[in-house]
Parts: sequence; C-alpha cells; structure tokens
Amino acid sequence: MLFKCYWWSNVREAVRFYDAITSIIKDEAANVFIEISPHPVLAISIRECYGLTNQQQSSPLILSTLKRKENEQITLLTSLAQLTTSSHVWQQYFHTRQILPMKNHEEYFDDFPLYKFYLSL
Repeated sequence: MLFKCYWWSNVREAVRFYDAITSIIKDEAANVFIEISPHPVLAISIRECYGLTNQQQSSPLILSTLKRKENEQITLLTSLAQLTTSSHVWQQYFHTRQILPMKNHEEYFDDFPLYKFYLSL
C-alpha cells in the first residue's frame, strides 16, 4: 500500500526539486551528480541550485548516462571516464580518508599536467 501511495503522491503533488538538491549539497557536500535518464534534462536545474546554494561558487560535475540520438555505450563510457578522471572525485576521496602521511596534500593535485600527454626528456 505504501508503494502505491508514494507513487500517487509523487505524480499528483508538486516536485520539490530545489529543496532536494540543496539538501544534498548542504548535508552531503555533493559536487558530482549522475543523471540516470533517457536524456539529460535536469543538468541546468542542478547547476542553478548548486550556484544558489554553494558558497564556494565552484561548478558541479554533472554526468549523463544516455543522450538522445547518440550511441548509448559511448555516452555511458564517456561519463564513466569523466568521473574517473575528475579532480572533484579524487580530492573528495583523499580528503575523506587518512591515507596520506601529510596534512596538506593539495600539492599532489598541482603537479598534474593540464594537457593530454606529458613527456619529459
């Protein structure tokens, strides 16, 4: 019964998208969003909510799983690659775990090359 009532209320009542996204941003300090849908339609709204809520004014990483008229595998694999190579994810990973011996480990991120190939002689 709860399942039917839940879906009926979601169909009939107003969606509180801004409240939900700002709660996630404030409570979870989220800066990466993965939109699981047939086409990315919420990215602009998420970006607006993030801009109004986030005090640091950084931009979130918003990834889509599918895009209309595009190859599904390429879209999904591209999003996974962006997630894997994103500094958002790695900085949060290092900040939430005590795996590095140094207190200030921002220098690890400063040395990453900003272009595809870094060749030193």
